[in-house]
Amino acid sequence: MRPLSLLGVLLLAKLLVLAGREVAITLGSIPALIWQDLVVVLGFAALDRFAGRRWFGRVLYVAIVLYVALNVPLIRLFSSPLTWTMLRAARGTISDSVRHHLTGGNIGLILLVVSVSAALPVILRWVPWRRQWTVPIVTGALVVVAAGFLTTKQFEPAGLHRNA
Repeated sequence: MRPLSLLGVLLLAKLLVLAGREVAITLGSIPALIWQDLVVVLGFAALDRFAGRRWFGRVLYVAIVLYVALNVPLIRLFSSPLTWTMLRAARGTISDSVRHHLTGGNIGLILLVVSVSAALPVILRWVPWRRQWTVPIVTGALVVVAAGFLTTKQFEPAGLHRNA
C-alpha cells in the first residue's frame, strides 16, 4: 500500500502547487501534469517490491515524502523543485531566499504533506486489496505516463509539470 500512499502524497503536492495558478486543467493536460509523479511511484513500487527488506521501503517512502514536502513551497515560488545542481549554483543566495519565504503558510503546507503521508498508509490498510488489480493499475499508469510524455510538448505547464 506504500506505492498508493506515495501516489496520494504526490497528487496532493501537485494540487498544492497548482492552487492559485493560471494553468489550464483539461483532460489533455492532466497526463502532462502527473506523468512524472507516476514514474516516481512506479519506480518506488518496483524497488519496494523487489528490495526484499521491509525497512528499505519504509525508509525510502519517508525520504521521498520529506523531499516532496520541502519542495512544495519552493515549487510554488520558483516553479521548479530544488535540485543539487541548483543548490551548488546558488549556495548562500538561495538559502537566504528560502529563509525569507519560510512563512507560517509554507510551514503549514509542509506539515500538511507530512501529515497526509503518515495517515494514508493507515487508512489504506482498511481497503481490501486484490492481487489481480495490480496489472490493470500498472498498465493504466504506463498509459498515462506515455500520454503525459507526449502531451507535455503541446501543453505549456510553465514548469509545473515537474514533480518534487
